[in-house]
Amino acid sequence: INAEYMGIFRNIKSEMALSLSALLVFFLASSVFASTCSSTGTSASYTEKINGNIRAISSNGCPNHQWVSLNPNSATTQNSFMNVPAYPQINGATTSMTQQGGAIGLALNGVAIYSCYGGVSYGACSQYTNSAVYGEGYTFDGCQGHADSSGTYHYHEVPTCLAWMAGTTTGCHSPQLGWAADGFPIYGNYGPSGVLMKTCGYGGANSTYCLDSCGGYSGTLSGVDNFSYRYYMTGLIGVKGAQSSDFFPFTPLCLRGCCPSGVSCSTSNGALTVPTCSGSSNGYTSSYSPVAATGITSTCAPYNSNTGGGQSLYSPCSGSWSCSAGGIPVNSGASALSASLAAIVSLLVATLCLM
Repeated sequence: INAEYMGIFRNIKSEMALSLSALLVFFLASSVFASTCSSTGTSASYTEKINGNIRAISSNGCPNHQWVSLNPNSATTQNSFMNVPAYPQINGATTSMTQQGGAIGLALNGVAIYSCYGGVSYGACSQYTNSAVYGEGYTFDGCQGHADSSGTYHYHEVPTCLAWMAGTTTGCHSPQLGWAADGFPIYGNYGPSGVLMKTCGYGGANSTYCLDSCGGYSGTLSGVDNFSYRYYMTGLIGVKGAQSSDFFPFTPLCLRGCCPSGVSCSTSNGALTVPTCSGSSNGYTSSYSPVAATGITSTCAPYNSNTGGGQSLYSPCSGSWSCSAGGIPVNSGASALSASLAAIVSLLVATLCLM
């Protein structure tokens, strides 16, 4: 009898050990698995450092503004990082992003920047009607982002709320909004002298300041940066959802840069490989010295309701900004909106009210 009881006791003990192990695995997994990003933008993080020839960027992938899910996915915390060249090079050949999923860049608020590719169901993003903006624009929230099935919140076009916070002002060159995986900066929708940037040859494109096939602009821009190349995120700020085909491809369609010898280029999106430089040239001027950009993680809450899949705008997330000679906007410190930002807000209010 004693032996029988001892056997039962051993079985119970074994089952309890298995149960405790299962609970331990559950709690450990819970600490590792992603948690939902704050819907009010309070959980955003962004860190950037210059480590020799590498610009090391990391974030938790959460936006610093309100977001709402208009597709089945919710924004969750990510282990987002990019190690990009601190001294970017213009490569002898371009690298296509027409079928590149995942992040091709990181915004200064830590949100992933995606190409126009929307997945296998759309095919290669060779034209507007194959783009994520065209096919999924109705799922973009009022800040122009949405999450994918992995919970990664991201932008496929110029992000309204981030552009506001960075200081986008009519008549000025757009402020920097992020970095591409090849180390070149990504700006908003305005180029030199406040020109609304479009691909050369597209409807309404400026004959002088227009984008190449990759969605970038070559040349030195005094008062803007010390690079000889940079990308732009195109579209109209304040237009919720799908943008006009005139702004295609919205984000970089190919990369002009490469990974220099001795630099370890890597991203949290393992599918993206920045090619080794071949026949490359410096992508910066003699005045250039790499400096870590400051992240934009202050909270932006421009909406007072998220009902019925729509957003009701009540305030942009910006102060008063000004620029000279079409340069980068500078915050004057005033709390009132500039007339130009007020005009943008009026346009957005009218647009959203009609949605």
